[in-house]
Amino acid sequence: MQSDTPHAAALPLSPLKAFITLVGVVLFIACFLVICHLLGVTEFWPGFLFVMYWGMVEKVDPKRLPHAVLGGAAGMLAGYSSALLLEQFGGAGGAIFIAIILTIVYCQLMGWLPMLVNMMTMIFLTVCTIPAILQNTSLVSSLQGFFLGVVFFGGII
Repeated sequence: MQSDTPHAAALPLSPLKAFITLVGVVLFIACFLVICHLLGVTEFWPGFLFVMYWGMVEKVDPKRLPHAVLGGAAGMLAGYSSALLLEQFGGAGGAIFIAIILTIVYCQLMGWLPMLVNMMTMIFLTVCTIPAILQNTSLVSSLQGFFLGVVFFGGII
């Protein structure tokens, strides 16, 4: 029976194959965390968010990797800009941020700049405007975790 969805669900794994896959995933994630630790990268969540999106939505399609990378970086930059704009310009900064968001959403709706403005952009934009993220992380440390995730997961997969 064929599915009408572009990414039909895979057949279920046998218990042994599922266990072997689980062990592989655990080792893969452990390696990423060890590399983060060795390099002093404290914000590893962006790397996990990247691989989750690229794996689950884009099905690790190498042709979609540039979209995921550029979209994630654009969303992260836009999200972190909210705090900077508010800090530097007060209420006017908030208005500038709203204008940026409206522009990004309009581009998404129109299908403009799809390599830069896509679902990954929206995910990182949303996450990077969470007050706890803005107050407890920096753009630089988050970008480090993101690009390390891109190199590690994108390079290995």
